[in-house]
Amino acid sequence: MTTSNILYSCNDEYGNIHVLDDGQYRILSFAKGDEQSKQKLSTPFVLQHEYTQAMMLPLLFCSPKRACILGLGGGTLLSALHHTVPAIHLTAVELRQEVMDAAQMYFKLPTGKRINLDVANAIDYMAEGLPKKVDLLMTDLYNTQGMDRSVLQASFIENCAKNIKEDGWLALNCWIDQK
Repeated sequence: MTTSNILYSCNDEYGNIHVLDDGQYRILSFAKGDEQSKQKLSTPFVLQHEYTQAMMLPLLFCSPKRACILGLGGGTLLSALHHTVPAIHLTAVELRQEVMDAAQMYFKLPTGKRINLDVANAIDYMAEGLPKKVDLLMTDLYNTQGMDRSVLQASFIENCAKNIKEDGWLALNCWIDQK
């Protein structure tokens, strides 16, 4: 991105939230030089980051009816699933209300009866259990310091497994170091 306008900026107890726009792309950022979410404005459902594209690989092996995304960010995974998988029921869990507000306001986040958005700590959310098991569970839990290390804990993985159907899939974004 060369010249970006700041569309939105705020701070909450977890840090900064910025929404940037260069006319072609919109970016959600928590820190300078950081892209939490990137969306091409003309095709908001087409994933721009390679890691989010990789997280969609389970779609080669299943046609999910129900999916849960832990870590909404700008909602790019939710938008892609909503556009790609007809009649899918989606739940997204986001820790920060301000991030959810930014996703709804600036990232063309789809809405409807098949979409449920919850503001909650995803680690606790998985421990408490989903109302219904899912075919696809995606975790994209990042903050200003990087990946939430709780994602790599055995207890978190076990809780995820309890919330996925027997033939379901778990896609983890566990990128730790950008180097």
